[in-house]
Amino acid sequence: MVALVVAGLGMVMAAGAAVRLLWIGNLDALDLAAKVAIPYPTTARDWPELRIDAVLPSPAGSEVLLAVRWPGRPENRSVLVVAALDDRAACRYLTEWCATRASLSPTPHGPSGLDLRRRRTFQRVELEVLSEDLDQMSPA
Repeated sequence: MVALVVAGLGMVMAAGAAVRLLWIGNLDALDLAAKVAIPYPTTARDWPELRIDAVLPSPAGSEVLLAVRWPGRPENRSVLVVAALDDRAACRYLTEWCATRASLSPTPHGPSGLDLRRRRTFQRVELEVLSEDLDQMSPA
């Protein structure tokens, strides 16, 4: 009897893990499909993927300076000044993602909103882009 209960719990846990992986994979696929619709992005908010090279939080306020790049096109870099809606969690996630060189999926919303979601996870940060300095160098 105990063996059946343990086996049943194991099957439920395996099914839950499979559903979670499918859900995350679906989120990644939807993000990428939305980005393919913009063939020539003009802002880092429209890139299909970005990585954070540096995070500099402002000691006085909720503003954060982010140096980001598009891994698929190394000549495309941008410096973003953003305001985090949840200061503590946002700074912690942004710093962690920078240190681990995490692949992020940017999703714009509204005129200046930006959601960053770490691929293959549910971790996300909601930001407001205050300014952007985009550097698109031509490849050598």
